[in-house]
Amino acid sequence: MFEEKRHIDLRLPRSWNDCSTEDLRTVARVLMSCASKATRYKPFSLKEVKIALFFAFTGLEIVEPINPRVDVERQYYVVRFRDKSFSWLHRAWRWCRKRLTGEDPSVFNLYLWQISSWIEPDKDLNSGRVLRAGLLDWLDCEGNNHLFVFPFQEIKRSHSWWRRKRVFRGPETLMQDFTWQRYRFVQDYMEHYVTQQNLLLQMQEKGDQVSDRDLMKQEKATDLARACFLAVLYKAKIRVVEDKTQRIRVDFEYQSNQVSDYAPYFRNFPEEDWQVIRFWWEGMMFYLQTEYPRCFKRQAVKGQPKQNNPLELYTRTTATMQKYLGLDETEVNSQFFQLVLQHMDNMAKENDELERIKGS
Repeated sequence: MFEEKRHIDLRLPRSWNDCSTEDLRTVARVLMSCASKATRYKPFSLKEVKIALFFAFTGLEIVEPINPRVDVERQYYVVRFRDKSFSWLHRAWRWCRKRLTGEDPSVFNLYLWQISSWIEPDKDLNSGRVLRAGLLDWLDCEGNNHLFVFPFQEIKRSHSWWRRKRVFRGPETLMQDFTWQRYRFVQDYMEHYVTQQNLLLQMQEKGDQVSDRDLMKQEKATDLARACFLAVLYKAKIRVVEDKTQRIRVDFEYQSNQVSDYAPYFRNFPEEDWQVIRFWWEGMMFYLQTEYPRCFKRQAVKGQPKQNNPLELYTRTTATMQKYLGLDETEVNSQFFQLVLQHMDNMAKENDELERIKGS
C-alpha cells in the first residue's frame, strides 16, 4: 500500500552563511547538548557534534544507538525518518502493520562507516591530500569559513510580560552602520560578558564550596553583561532631528545612552539565539583581525618586550585625527569604526617599521 522511503537527502548546508536561522539554532542546540554531556573521561568531540547534526539536518531519528561492543565496521544506528514527514493515513498503516507482523517497516540500519564517508573528508592514502571535503567540515571554522551575515535582523522584545513588545533591528552586514564609539562599547561589553561567564564557570566547578546565593548573584551579573552587549548591538525606533532640515523623523537609530534603556529588554535572552549571535561575533572578529591584524594582535618586534598596545594606539589615533583633520573627540567617535581601525593599523605598521630601522 505504502512504500517506505529510504532516500537520505544529503543537501546539507555547505557553509555558515548557507544556513538558515533554524539551521543555526540547530547547530547551537547540538553544540550545547554535546558540551553539557562532556566529562573528564569523555571529552567534547567535534565528530560527535557532526554526527548529531547529520541526523538533525537529514530528518532522521535514532531508534537504537550503536553497539560499542562490536567492531567499528559492524556498528550501526537503527533509524527512521521523523513522523512529521508522513500523513496520518501512512502512520496508521504503519502502526497496523507493526501490530500484525511485529516489524516496523519504517526503521532501517545506518552504518557508522556510511555516515563517516559523508561527513569526513576524503583523503589520498599516499599523500594525505584532501580530495573531497566532508559535508560538515565548515563547522571547523578553518580559513574564511565563518558566519558574516547577522542572523536576527529584527526581533521583538519586552522587558515585562504585560508590556507591549518593542521591535529592534540588528547590525548591517560587516557592521557597516557602526561608529567608532558604538564599536568600542560593544567590544567592551563582550569582554565584560566573557569575564563574568568565566567567573560563573569557576564558581560552578567549585560545587558546594560556593553558596547558592553567590551563584545566583553571579548568574544575574552574567545575564546583565549579555543584556548590555545586546542593548548596544541592536537599535530601536526613536525620534531623530535631521541636522540640515531640522525635520523630525522616526527611524532605527543608535544613541549613546541606549544601554540603560534597552538592557531590560534583553534580560533572559534565549540561550540558543545567544549562541548563534556568538557564532556571528566570532566571524566578525576573524574578519576584523584579517583586515587589521596589528590592531588585534600585540606583536613583539624582534623579541623585544615592547609591544603595540591597543589603548595607546587608540589614544594616538584620536590625537592624530584631532590634530590633522580638525576633529574633536565627539567627531572622532562618530566616524565609521573601520576607518579608525585602518588609521590605527597604519600607525602600528609605521611603528613596526621604525622599530625595525632602529634595530638594524
